[in-house]
Amino acid sequence: MKKSISFDEFQSVKRVAQACNPLKVKRDKVQAKIEALQAEYNAYDTQISALEAGIKSIIGFRTEELVKKIIVPGTDKNGKEIKTTKYVPTDIVTYDKDKKQYVITIPDASEANEDTNASDTEEEVSEDAQQSSNE
Repeated sequence: MKKSISFDEFQSVKRVAQACNPLKVKRDKVQAKIEALQAEYNAYDTQISALEAGIKSIIGFRTEELVKKIIVPGTDKNGKEIKTTKYVPTDIVTYDKDKKQYVITIPDASEANEDTNASDTEEEVSEDAQQSSNE
């Protein structure tokens, strides 16, 4: 396939290319940053996977699926503000008081649709936080 363009049309192409060049340079720099960050992300993910390998092989879930991080503001004995970090069970993990163990419930597709409409109350979250701190 051949396409012929005039000298003036080609000059227009060159002017547009010249106008686009600074944007293309910035785009290439951003792409390089994205690739570097992707490599860094993959390195962190590999480290996390290595640390979680035992949990995942025994339980079948990653830690972020089983617990969530909650930062609770408070004050110390001197009245200074402090933040306490607690890891509480997620929605799929419940505590069975009779058997004194945690139960992981995997919702079916029909239950998952119902659960998306329901929301956690603060009472449930604080109860889970108390159970986690007691153990």
